[in-house]
Amino acid sequence: MKNLPDLLNNNPVLFSKSVSFKDGLNYAFTTGDSSGALSHLLDDETVCESYFDRDCFYEDLFIDDLIEKCFMHHDKDQKPYNLQFLKTVLCTPPADLNTTIFRQDIAGELLHNKEYRAVFTNIYKDLVDLRDEFDSQSIMGPMFFTRRRIDILTDMKSAIDDMAAAFKDASSGLVRISNWATELQSTQGYKKLAEFLDYEDNLAVANLEVKVAADGSVRGFKVLKLDENSKNYFYEGPVKRFFVKLGLILRGYKVSGEGLVARWIEHVFEETGEDFSHFIGLIGSMEFYLASLMFTDLCKKEKLPFCL
Repeated sequence: MKNLPDLLNNNPVLFSKSVSFKDGLNYAFTTGDSSGALSHLLDDETVCESYFDRDCFYEDLFIDDLIEKCFMHHDKDQKPYNLQFLKTVLCTPPADLNTTIFRQDIAGELLHNKEYRAVFTNIYKDLVDLRDEFDSQSIMGPMFFTRRRIDILTDMKSAIDDMAAAFKDASSGLVRISNWATELQSTQGYKKLAEFLDYEDNLAVANLEVKVAADGSVRGFKVLKLDENSKNYFYEGPVKRFFVKLGLILRGYKVSGEGLVARWIEHVFEETGEDFSHFIGLIGSMEFYLASLMFTDLCKKEKLPFCL
């Protein structure tokens, strides 16, 4: 992709574990259980070149206390930050001055633009919820497992659309979120995702005539008009559906409607998941800025001067 949602480097880079992001998402999407691995993919990630050696100052500066008391939220309803990654970012200041200025510009825009800060926070929460949704295994059978995966695809599309519209006019690196999501919207994978969700939600529109008795009970109904969503990419007419299933049966395959839907879902995710997997790294980047904002809020509350 030309655009990457890297909020930590002046020259955007791929996280070294980007392949693991993709594989981790695929596994969690398919099984519904990665044993919480998705929330730890950033644990050992490097961010940028730095002249600082963490071992030389970490203990003496009480970094753990600083993070716990000044950077971490204590809201029970909000998921905890990735502490290991946050420590890495704080303890490896960039060697490149342009990257320092790049981060200051983002932090400054979030600090002075309340609307951007609110949108930024909401997008972060939605992405964390989506990450955890990948890890939510259904124990209620195949139908509910299929429903779970459709819900994930729905939330993926919603997140992409929200990010694309979020920071188009930003003067800082926040615009990278919008640029990345907008590029995602232009891909064939996203278009198939949108088509599939439209098909799943809008297979057909039926006009009914309902017969109601005096006691309010429904005694019968008649279909007056049925319009199928025939223009959709995934639409197949009843005759084609019949012969496709018949052909599979004659070749010895047992295919149900649920099985076909499951294959469609996997196909749509394969087309979109690889590029979307960068959202794992974006979550870590966003936590760095949210922690910084929490620090500035604490300074304001205590009436202490601060500088980003």
